[in-house]
Amino acid sequence: MEKIQKVMQEIINKTSAGIQQEPQQTSTNSKRCWFSTKSEAKKYYCGEPEKCTSNGWKFCGVPADSEAIACPGFAAWEKTKRLQIKLDGILPPKFREFGFGNFKADRSEMTKQAFDVAQKYYKAKAYMTGANLLLLGSYGTGKTHLGVAIIHNATLQGKSAGFVTASNMNKGGFEEIEKRFEAMKNVDLIVIDDLASEMDNKLIANHMFSLINHRYGAEKGMVMTSNLTLKQLAETLGDRILDRITERSAVVYINDIDSFRKQKRKSYLGWLED
Repeated sequence: MEKIQKVMQEIINKTSAGIQQEPQQTSTNSKRCWFSTKSEAKKYYCGEPEKCTSNGWKFCGVPADSEAIACPGFAAWEKTKRLQIKLDGILPPKFREFGFGNFKADRSEMTKQAFDVAQKYYKAKAYMTGANLLLLGSYGTGKTHLGVAIIHNATLQGKSAGFVTASNMNKGGFEEIEKRFEAMKNVDLIVIDDLASEMDNKLIANHMFSLINHRYGAEKGMVMTSNLTLKQLAETLGDRILDRITERSAVVYINDIDSFRKQKRKSYLGWLED
């Protein structure tokens, strides 16, 4: 028994000596992040959480009597990583970089107004009170960008969100469509992008009305984008669906600018003018 205790003490002494010498080197090279004192452990941050071998934990003391301290830097990095994984599951690849930070709000008076309203919508968590946001305007004016930016920030706020392009709502068989609409019912926020003529399909129209009714009763908001006017939406959706949407909606138009896509096309075809 004495021999075992002696060996254990030697191991502890060697470990302690290593800790005392240079905590920074020890923490980055060890499978566990060890420090001699608690204050030393709290202060240290390696700056490379993605390379952490101790899963975000710092340890102080000696192995026989140590204390574990969670690393705030690792926790922040892990939260961002989880958020990105979540967004990757929600959004199509081409939309994942859309945020308020890279939205060109100064292009016109209407883009400024739309930008301000969209920010107010997410900051107030208006979607949690059943409020809707309806973004209307021609193609390529930034409506989808703003809808996705709201999803980014709602997710940062710890809320669940879903994104669906209206043209994809009727894809697949009956069961697949049923599951898609069922999934849209209970998330905190749903963004339906590019709503147009899909409501000609009676099955989709019925599901849409059921979805809106459910979210209306549950006081869960929706962001909807469309290139149609309110009058055209009434013809497409029907008065009963549009009435439910607009009753709690802020309606914002963006129709005083050229399409982003037209400008993008010019950048690709500038060589023709040379």
